[in-house]
Amino acid sequence: MVGINFKKKPINIVFLESYSSHEDYKNTHEVKVPLETLITYCIYKFCTPQLLHVKFVPLNRPVEKRTPALSIYDNNLIFSYKEDVPWQVAACTYPAAMCADVIVTGLCAVARHICLFKHSERAVQEHEHGILGFRHSCLQAPNEVSIWTKFCEIDLLSAVNEILSTVHVKEIPINLVRYENHLKKPVRIHNMYKIAREMKREEMLRAAQLSDEDDEETSQDADYSNDASPIDELPITIPRADFHKNLVHGTSTIQVEIHASLSSPVDETESNTTKAQIHASGSSNDNQSTSTTTKAEVHAGKSNAADEKSDNITTAEIHEAKPGRSDQNGHAATKVEEKPGTSNGHANKVSDTEGASAIQVYEEASTSSQGNEGACSSSAVNEGASVSYEGIEGAVASGSGSMPARLLLDDDEELSEPIDAPSTSSRVPKQRQWKSNNKKEKSRKIELKNLQIIHQFAEGPFFTLADVVLLPSYYLIHQAFGDFMFETYLPFTAKWFRTVKTVPEVNVCLNLLSKQHVKSLTFADVIVPTPDDVSLYKSDPKRNNPRKRLFTKEDDIEKALSAITEGMELPMTENELEPAFNWASIPDGANPTAGHLPSDRVTRKTQQLENLAGTVLNIAKIRDTIIDFCCGSGHLGILLAYLLPQCTILMLENKEQSLDRARARAYQLNLKNVFFYQCNLDFFDGKFDIGIGLHACGIASDLVLDKCLKAKAKFVISPCCYGSLHPTDRIAYPRSQMFRNVPIEQYMCIGHAADQTHKEHPLAVRGARCMTVIDSDRLRFAEESGYKVTLTYLKPLSCTPKNNLLIGVPI
Repeated sequence: MVGINFKKKPINIVFLESYSSHEDYKNTHEVKVPLETLITYCIYKFCTPQLLHVKFVPLNRPVEKRTPALSIYDNNLIFSYKEDVPWQVAACTYPAAMCADVIVTGLCAVARHICLFKHSERAVQEHEHGILGFRHSCLQAPNEVSIWTKFCEIDLLSAVNEILSTVHVKEIPINLVRYENHLKKPVRIHNMYKIAREMKREEMLRAAQLSDEDDEETSQDADYSNDASPIDELPITIPRADFHKNLVHGTSTIQVEIHASLSSPVDETESNTTKAQIHASGSSNDNQSTSTTTKAEVHAGKSNAADEKSDNITTAEIHEAKPGRSDQNGHAATKVEEKPGTSNGHANKVSDTEGASAIQVYEEASTSSQGNEGACSSSAVNEGASVSYEGIEGAVASGSGSMPARLLLDDDEELSEPIDAPSTSSRVPKQRQWKSNNKKEKSRKIELKNLQIIHQFAEGPFFTLADVVLLPSYYLIHQAFGDFMFETYLPFTAKWFRTVKTVPEVNVCLNLLSKQHVKSLTFADVIVPTPDDVSLYKSDPKRNNPRKRLFTKEDDIEKALSAITEGMELPMTENELEPAFNWASIPDGANPTAGHLPSDRVTRKTQQLENLAGTVLNIAKIRDTIIDFCCGSGHLGILLAYLLPQCTILMLENKEQSLDRARARAYQLNLKNVFFYQCNLDFFDGKFDIGIGLHACGIASDLVLDKCLKAKAKFVISPCCYGSLHPTDRIAYPRSQMFRNVPIEQYMCIGHAADQTHKEHPLAVRGARCMTVIDSDRLRFAEESGYKVTLTYLKPLSCTPKNNLLIGVPI
């Protein structure tokens, strides 16, 4: 295994499990496959990548261990026999992708890998960032931490296999009900307020286009009234009725205030075109009077009536005050005047040819005698003077001054703090709006349920990879249920399913799925279960989050510790390990001092690595396979690869960015004994000799321990994040028989108290004992599995608050 270098032979292949042999395929042109293979192949056909290939691997699994077989009918399929599959791939569950020296495994991770090489046309319904959605984050989080990823690659597949294995339905699978409820909930996506506004803006533009097609309807729509306003009828309005924008014009700052409300009705024989002429105020020299006038002309629509006689144009002016027109603080006064008439300034007009509104800003410079301009009666101030803002994208043409050429204020921008605007009357200071307060006001103004962003697709209004992953499963469910039952029990899912099928790009998947033969189910006295009201969204606040639970009350902790009787805790062994290498001889790529970490962490990181690497060096043998679980950017694994060139180092991490950094450092050192796995812990099934884990968070430390026990491998583990421990379908707490009598509530309480290990904290001593209790349970579990175990600590203790070290060697 040592010495293999994939760089000599570039490879990019997805390996899929098959129940049929190559000979069976040649005779029948049919391949029997599990559901995971069918889904992955559908994604492959959808993306049509040119730089990636698919190979089917026949596996002779016992019939009782097989999931229901499905069929793929396609030409020129390529097979690879099990003995020809690279050992790195054979160590994983299928589907698995091999790209150079990286192995990607797990349904969602492989699906994302295929999408990186997508060559098919982009669907209109996709996000502007592509099929992987905003920031390419669709299904990126591993199923260990993401409810949504776990649903897509584990829970739903389990439900489909259950349906395919039965004939009579007595109860709707609970995971189907969970997705049905998911589609009912408000959409939670990044920048949802912005997306809601854009969708509403597009809707208004389409409405304006339809309005322009009918002259009579357009003339009627132009006659707005106070009682029935088209804008009032819209379910979503501009979130703020007015906004302030600071503009820099020369050396003076101009404040523009636009009120987004409708003006009064006009005569039906005249068009409803509104112009807002804005004059900015600023200070000027006492001996020279120069005013700058800014005009904003807004067209609320165009007149289509042939017999219109005139245009009724309303202009709101803000005049720049001259010396002598200032308040008691010496600031020039800014006032708004509404008057009929037409603008006589020079204008560069920007109009919307489709009938939507457009903003035009004009700038003209004029010089007049002192005191001749700037006088504006305060009675002319009309706070209701407004600019019709429906459908405005906003376009501004700059004039001769230094004003910005484009004036666009997005509604999700934080508003500039209002300038101390000059005024002739006493001005009431505006209360400062802090950012946190603004957010609270926004949330009170428009709730998520009122945004009207519905689940057109699985993750919201955009078609993403998640829809392609779910489509094959729900196609089979639809075939088994039939149209009527599918619509009856899962109406929102049925609507989503119909929407996805209208995307032209998925026809290639539908053609592949149409050849499946699924038995129809019978329904009688069907029960629809009620799942927990937990959103499938990873970031939903209702999500089951153990970190938000408080189990650290003094009385509860003392009561929980009283349940730990004498003999249950393992004694802490003195760490007598001496440094096994000299950092001065370690090259930069494997040395934290080379700048890979912030300076304040370098010393502590080197001390941590000394402890774990030194322990591994003491128990490792030549040609051992060592796997660094949850390796991050590879500090420990790369150091071991350099120190043990005759051993094979496997580095496993589910974060693509972290693994890329580790690969770059390994290439820098020209290491030939390192291989990389982008996957979850549970997708690796290979054999290895030593398993290591430095600060694997929470239950990940227990998953590492289980992997080592299953492989009968030695382990060196330094756990972390005791407070996030919680029972799952794979891990049960307490771990050992000796601790079984400890109630789960008290066990979790001890875990939370174990995180109270901060430096010089009065509760640090008790926190250290709680860590010892949890780790004793883990090592007792290893003892029961036939291991000789040691509980020790990292030295110096100050290198990390989580300084316990667990060592196990099979007897």
